[in-house]
Amino acid sequence: YLYTRVSKQEQASLGQGLKRQRELAEDFLKSYPEYELHDVYEDAGKSAFYAKNLDEDAGLGGFISAAENGDIEPDSLLVLESICRLSRIGTRKGSKLLSRIFDCKINIAVVKFNTIFYWNQENDLNECIMLSSGLYLGHLESEQKSQRIKKTMEIKLEQARKGETKFRARAHPAWLRYNEQSGEHDLIPEKVKVVEMIFELFLSQKMGCSRIAKHLNDREIKPITKSKQWTYNNVHSQLKHEAVIGEYQPRRKVKKNGTTKLENNGSPITDYYPAIISIADYESVQKSFLNNRKNKRQGSLAKFNNLFRHIGTCLLCGLSMIHKEGHLRCNNAPVKCTNKNAHYIDAENSLTDFFQSASFLKFLVSSSEDISLEASLNAKLQPLLRAKKNCTFAIESVTDEDVIARFRRRIDELHQQIPEIEDQLSTI
Repeated sequence: YLYTRVSKQEQASLGQGLKRQRELAEDFLKSYPEYELHDVYEDAGKSAFYAKNLDEDAGLGGFISAAENGDIEPDSLLVLESICRLSRIGTRKGSKLLSRIFDCKINIAVVKFNTIFYWNQENDLNECIMLSSGLYLGHLESEQKSQRIKKTMEIKLEQARKGETKFRARAHPAWLRYNEQSGEHDLIPEKVKVVEMIFELFLSQKMGCSRIAKHLNDREIKPITKSKQWTYNNVHSQLKHEAVIGEYQPRRKVKKNGTTKLENNGSPITDYYPAIISIADYESVQKSFLNNRKNKRQGSLAKFNNLFRHIGTCLLCGLSMIHKEGHLRCNNAPVKCTNKNAHYIDAENSLTDFFQSASFLKFLVSSSEDISLEASLNAKLQPLLRAKKNCTFAIESVTDEDVIARFRRRIDELHQQIPEIEDQLSTI
């Protein structure tokens, strides 16, 4: 079995790397007539530095899976140009990969070493040094090359920020395509219209991300990415994407606590992409998101006291229930949950009525033998006071006349109940 690999698709389509590796391997096998070429496993555009060639759909990954499943006969030979074709992930991880192949009773031939390493040959110091050296040098070469590329990229980015050079990365948002001939990014008109519609719905129609997603799905407007349908995250990412105003924000991979994350790499480059949204509209959207985050951070400091905060859950999906415009709504609706909204005032009434019920007071009394009458009355009074505060605040925050009328009727009821309990407390 031959294994050939190049890291980039351009090397596979324009270069001779794969062909050269195969020819060298075939020449090597001429010295070993006991082996007959059975198959060739190839990875075109798979990085060994990031172990992409070990994926299930990759050539090397497929070969190892076949060997582990018994589809490749023991004592078969895997021929490589060099160890770095197999792995560039370093000596420790690379040694585990070699052991994984040897455990399948597969021999490995390295053309550059002009040597066959047999699976059943143990404790050969010379072979261990050769393999470890190959793994070490392969990783070192890729690490150095990676650092050089990063440094070159940093220089190009800084020159582009200063306007000294015209730099274009192939990476681009979904509404653009990279033009190989001109080196520019061309607009995809049908996708641009969808992005413009999202901003229009957010700014003019005052729709949130979930409602916009439902609006687009209901009208069978296909996502501009590879997603099957529009979701909150799809819409949110388009509204946050700085590329809509022509900016390119370079990012880099950073390892933190064992995980790799993307972080901004310096300031954005302006006039990089063709702009499709005005700066004023983009900044207006970002301001709305910022205000929403501030409101969320305030949490319990907000004026409205939602009695169901952190305790009310949806009966259908189990997610938390949130208060919005006089209703309790599943936080997963309307995209992923079909549960209907409930009038907040009705739910609150049910809760406060239960707090005042004999069964609840009996539970309180039975749970503590020394509970006082004052504590019992306060247990009845506090929910009513919070309900009054909620209703007063809600009347100022909603526009639906029917909902406002319901809140007013509830306030009238509370004005009768609260004084009665306060009078009893005053006599204690």
